[in-house]
Amino acid sequence: MEANLPVYGDGLTSYYFQGPVFEGEWEANYGVWFPEYRNDWPGGIAPSWDESEEKWDRFWNGIEYVQNEEVNWQTKNLGTLKGTDVKDLCDLAGGVPEGSSVRIIATDNAYKELPYAAVYTPDTRLGPYVVTWWSTGGGESGSTGGYAGPDYTTGMRATFLADDSGNPVGEHVAGLGDMAWGLPSEYWYYYMSGGIEYPSLGGYTLKYVDRIWISTDEPVPAPVAEFTAGIKTNQVVNGGFETGDLAGWTSLNAAASTSVKNSGIYSAKLTAPASGSAYIEQDIDLTDVSTLSFWRKSYGFTDRYLQVMIDGTGVAHYPDASTITRVEKIDVSGYSGVHTVRFTAVCDASAGLFTVYLDDAEDFGPGTGGIPPLTVAFTDLSEKMEDPASTSWLWDFGDGATSTEHYPIHTYTAAGTYTVTLTVTNAGGSDDEVKAGYITVTPAPVLSPFPGYTALPKDPDGDRLFEDVNGDGVFSFGDIRTFFEYYDAWIPANEPIECFDYDDNAVIGFGDVRALFFEWGT
Repeated sequence: MEANLPVYGDGLTSYYFQGPVFEGEWEANYGVWFPEYRNDWPGGIAPSWDESEEKWDRFWNGIEYVQNEEVNWQTKNLGTLKGTDVKDLCDLAGGVPEGSSVRIIATDNAYKELPYAAVYTPDTRLGPYVVTWWSTGGGESGSTGGYAGPDYTTGMRATFLADDSGNPVGEHVAGLGDMAWGLPSEYWYYYMSGGIEYPSLGGYTLKYVDRIWISTDEPVPAPVAEFTAGIKTNQVVNGGFETGDLAGWTSLNAAASTSVKNSGIYSAKLTAPASGSAYIEQDIDLTDVSTLSFWRKSYGFTDRYLQVMIDGTGVAHYPDASTITRVEKIDVSGYSGVHTVRFTAVCDASAGLFTVYLDDAEDFGPGTGGIPPLTVAFTDLSEKMEDPASTSWLWDFGDGATSTEHYPIHTYTAAGTYTVTLTVTNAGGSDDEVKAGYITVTPAPVLSPFPGYTALPKDPDGDRLFEDVNGDGVFSFGDIRTFFEYYDAWIPANEPIECFDYDDNAVIGFGDVRALFFEWGT
């Protein structure tokens, strides 16, 4: 956005918003008591604070109400901002029809809706509504030290870039009066406390923005179904934590746990202390990986979130206000080589903890075939499915199993060829995508124990190559020694070649001994 669209904010000017005006704060600011400061209430009856003009930070000067901007903005500093106007983003999709509305949505599906005029012809006092991707020096919440990600933990964040005309000390504050002038009353935001609705701009400082919807009166177009799939590539080490510890991971404030998990016996428990964090990380070869998948249970609350980073850059952000349990998928198809993947639980609150359980961290790459059990991750690519209120998915995996998840993971346990069908539905209708014979599960190879052993060879990392030659459950130098002894004659005569072709040249030779040795050494 910075490179291709106009930038709003210069990265030097600080922007604020005005929060709710409580009766005591108003009285302290103006040095008077409410309602006693007026003796000319209409009909001699003073309103309650809930019904007063004063809760909008207005003051009666004896003749009329004066709109001020004095109470509860000084601590609402969003930082020195840079961002992109929502209007420019809408224009990328063809613009907004006059009379329509625009919805700006966060990763947790919280949203703010604005009318056409507020986006395309904003009041100069309230200013344009901007998705900010840069902030420094903010004091309202989170870290603000640069671009959205670890340096700007509440970004991308939407806010009005108001002018300084209404502020007594010349600061750029989106105030209550600006909201009253710049938005129709049905779009005013209220903060609820003690049964009283207080006008506030806080609701319009939307954190973690990730998409924009344009609403029109035109009929909803029917969806177009499409999907793809990938198989496990087994690059994540100990992603199910079934070693009973965090072997393969580097960690802070984290440990294996048996109390909450998705499968098996163990999960990883991240416990972020107040004003602190917890993480687990691992170096993963993402060369042939298109998707990372993981299960999480987050005990969310205000100022707490889970972030996934690759090489220090945030790629996914989960700011949950309540307890969430679900499987997440992250597209990593643009990466190649070894990268550091970190799962970080952050507690920005000054008191309390933030606990996250992680399980079944798995990686998937291109492919739709293999031996059983074959675990396949399905990815929906359907179009016209943006509205979560009226969309649904139904998957038929061809083996009798179905799912209504958006991005399901399914394991095929028997050999065969399977037709997969996806049915998608939105407010405009339904569509099917049928991929005949899409999944091919080949029979498991018939193996024999090596001479002198009784156990069958094992595939310890799920790559369909059987490195544990002697079948003792551990890939060790002893397996290399056994393989070297029998590679030239016995293996080609007694074992499926594809199970021991470590150098992938369709023959068994000394190159396989060398490849097995190098794999053991790493």
